[in-house]
Amino acid sequence: MDDGILFERVTRDDAKALGIIMNRYATVLYSFVYKIVGETLTAEDIVQEIFITLWVKRRNLKPGPSLRNFLYLSARNLALNYIRTQKIHHAYVDNYRLEQTMDLLVVEEEKYRLLSEAINQLPPRTAEVIKYSCEGISQEEIANKMGITIATVKLLKSRGIQKLKEILGPLSFLMYFIQT
Repeated sequence: MDDGILFERVTRDDAKALGIIMNRYATVLYSFVYKIVGETLTAEDIVQEIFITLWVKRRNLKPGPSLRNFLYLSARNLALNYIRTQKIHHAYVDNYRLEQTMDLLVVEEEKYRLLSEAINQLPPRTAEVIKYSCEGISQEEIANKMGITIATVKLLKSRGIQKLKEILGPLSFLMYFIQT
């Protein structure tokens, strides 16, 4: 049966005619859409949407001289709209992730700044031991660098940690940077 006659029957509420059109075009439209979007489920959804729209708007649609061209044009437009929407969505998600990362960096910088200010309030040798500890340097290495005993390093570190707790108060959790 000719596409024009089938479409005319669809406009007169003939669901069987729509079924014939679907059987005739669903597979080729799916292949066409899949080449554009590259996703199986999305291609299936778009093809389904084409036929649903054809049925829902059957009285208002004018496919012109070729139903086939009308269906392909609908498929192309829906596929391209999907891609545009996805690009916008991905751009939004990427931007959101970037903002979250930037926020975390700002928070981390603030933590380091507060800890650094607190360390600078310590006596110079104590501050030096604490700074080395923050860098992950062992007590033995600190003792060698500073020309003091390991016992002195332990004492200065212990006093420094205690003093930092007093200085930082409720922010003393920032001291997790200090290696024990």
